[in-house]
Amino acid sequence: MNTNKKPNLLYLLLFTLSFSFLIASCHSPNSSANDSATILDNDLISNSFAEQDSTAIDTATVAAQEAAKPESSSVGIDPGNPIVYEFPEAWIGTWRGTVLTYTHTDSIRTTPMELHIFATDSTDRWTWTIIYGTGTEKDVRAYELVLKDEESKHYVIDEKNSILIDSYVRGNSFCSRFAVGDYLLLCTYELSTDNEAANEMVFEITSGKLEGNKSGGTSDNIPEVAAYPISVFQKAKLYREE
Repeated sequence: MNTNKKPNLLYLLLFTLSFSFLIASCHSPNSSANDSATILDNDLISNSFAEQDSTAIDTATVAAQEAAKPESSSVGIDPGNPIVYEFPEAWIGTWRGTVLTYTHTDSIRTTPMELHIFATDSTDRWTWTIIYGTGTEKDVRAYELVLKDEESKHYVIDEKNSILIDSYVRGNSFCSRFAVGDYLLLCTYELSTDNEAANEMVFEITSGKLEGNKSGGTSDNIPEVAAYPISVFQKAKLYREE
């Protein structure tokens, strides 16, 4: 097992963040049994996200699969007539899934996740409760979603501890970008339009240091560009309970 101290410090920092889902990464270097249990092969990863290797499917098979889909459920995004669901009304419910955490190593860490979104007595507030883990390791974060400006689709995640995370609805995505210390995080929740029930949600978070490598800026026509490193990428597909 990799005992490099730098990744462990990163996991410890991200554990304290809003929308940071590295509970499994906070185990001590001696927890080798737990680490080995989270290493997944490529087939299992693909099954977790209901994806298939595109190189293994020929064009005829793809066409046959598309033709066999029920017309009522094939309501994906049409560029000429996009489907945009009401936020947060269409997002209400209990969502469950598993977060997969990727770093520069071959180890993949898994963490059960739940997201509970429900109305409150206030017309501009909703519950936004995130739960990680199960049993004695369960971590419940009873946040609130607060409407700030309806026209600009600006919301805030109120962590109830003086921390407020500005978030924005763009299409069927709920996005936030924020820094904690010298780490920059981009977090997105996207409601799937692959079916009429809209009962699938994809969660992603990307994080890394805020120190960028600058290049360009050599003339008036070439702007200076800062590229930022990525340390951790997390992804989950959440399913709404019926």
